[in-house]
Amino acid sequence: MMRKFSEVELRVELSYHRWWLLGYDCGQRANLRGANLRWANLFGADLRDADLRDADLRGADLRGANLRDADLRWADLGKADLRRANLRGANLRGADLFGADLREANLRGANLRDADLRDADLRGANLRGANLRGADLRFCKGVTHIISEYYSAYIYGSRMRIGCEDHEISAWKSFSDYEIARMAHGALSRWTQNKGWVLAACDAHLARNGVQ
Repeated sequence: MMRKFSEVELRVELSYHRWWLLGYDCGQRANLRGANLRWANLFGADLRDADLRDADLRGADLRGANLRDADLRWADLGKADLRRANLRGANLRGADLFGADLREANLRGANLRDADLRDADLRGANLRGANLRGADLRFCKGVTHIISEYYSAYIYGSRMRIGCEDHEISAWKSFSDYEIARMAHGALSRWTQNKGWVLAACDAHLARNGVQ
């Protein structure tokens, strides 16, 4: 059974967490695992390092919230408002982000493996270094996933990541053969064979998302 928090109880939990972050002995890390926080007002909340595993955050207002390094594995964030939220380094493995608004969110280094991002809005989000392996990006706004026998690339904003290489699309277009060859064994031959359609996909992404 999910734990339900009243508005007062939630404020108290956040206060203890804030004191914990400040290093006070009376503080305590927020334990919101399995909590029912559906439609909760967490606007601008400081939830760094908080335990939110399996929490129900459907429709929650998390605009501008600081969730850096938070544990959100298997949390339900369907339709949540996460605009400009800081999710850097957060663990969102298996999280349900169906229809979530993640515009301009910081997801740098976040673990989104196996997350459901269908219909989510990631326009303007920072996804540098994010783990999107197995994530469902169907109908997702702001991210294009292209895949072939030899390529799995993510295009977001004005950037493209292939493997561990994450660069501006303009940089990918201007890399010399020498620079490509240094990226990985066999990279140059694969790039030469696939460069045309990969860069065409980049141009289509930029046009579709209005990125200059």
